[in-house]
Amino acid sequence: MGRSLTTTNTIENLNSQLGKYLGRIKRWVDPEMKARWVATALLEIEKKMRRINNYEKLNLLRQAIKSELKLKQQNVA
Repeated sequence: MGRSLTTTNTIENLNSQLGKYLGRIKRWVDPEMKARWVATALLEIEKKMRRINNYEKLNLLRQAIKSELKLKQQNVA
């Protein structure tokens, strides 16, 4: 996992893929429309992306960050 998250390549790749899907849309009617398009694009992009090495351990990373920053669990709908 350490090797995968030491660079911004994953984020840059995702942004590039989003640009391909959403780049031709010229006018957004409202924020909800943009959110729907981004969500749809992310679902399509997810099928083509590889998993991060040791992705099973991401929960441990999240817990370590939370304890280090003394963050509380937030409930998300």
